[in-house]
Amino acid sequence: WFSDGIVGAFGRHLEQCARERALSVQSERRRAKLPVQSERMRAKLRLHVMTPFFYDKLMQVQRPAYTCEDPGDGKRRKLAPGSVKQYTIGRYKYEAVQRWLRPLIMKGRHDVDSLFDMAVLLVPVNVKGNHWCVARIDVARRRIEWRDSLGGNGRDELRVLKQWLVDQASEENLPSRPWETVVVLCPQQGNGFDCGPFSCLAMESLSQLSAVDSSLLSPVLNYSQADIPAARRRILCRALQ
Repeated sequence: WFSDGIVGAFGRHLEQCARERALSVQSERRRAKLPVQSERMRAKLRLHVMTPFFYDKLMQVQRPAYTCEDPGDGKRRKLAPGSVKQYTIGRYKYEAVQRWLRPLIMKGRHDVDSLFDMAVLLVPVNVKGNHWCVARIDVARRRIEWRDSLGGNGRDELRVLKQWLVDQASEENLPSRPWETVVVLCPQQGNGFDCGPFSCLAMESLSQLSAVDSSLLSPVLNYSQADIPAARRRILCRALQ
């Protein structure tokens, strides 16, 4: 299974790659003396991959503790079987992400004043602590897409993300606007443990698009179960860079 660390590191890698591609195209256009600040280029620079801990923080998720600190020597020890606490989901709490979210997204972006200046947000979500899915927030079209390699509808997660966007607009003193929520078909895994690489491949494909890159509202993702063994090695290498 992929940990939060691997998914998060791969997400940062994808975001950096998207920015480098866009900047490279801009440099080529400058050398050719062509306009570079097109809406297409700005949108490519405005991709953000959320940390895997974002949704957990928003919903106050408590994960099982598999280790604890020994009061005797201060070292961490494995807990005995049966002593691990149950995975629990708390209540929605916007205040939990109110302060740290904005600086994280705006860091290093001199042309962004608001979360809603972004073009696309990718949100990896660990559903119930044992299944990775991906939400794609198309800010320009006010559309939230859910992709689950096991065919789930993400009803609760979509509701939470929609409420977060409404609260974020209120925080930024922006008018409240409707958001469309859509479950999008995506390649399906053939077992019960490949959701991590499937979600990473979905993020990789979606990171190469932006809100203005395609007239397709739901771009087709071209990968399958046969690609997973090689993808696992590649994802791990990129995450460790």
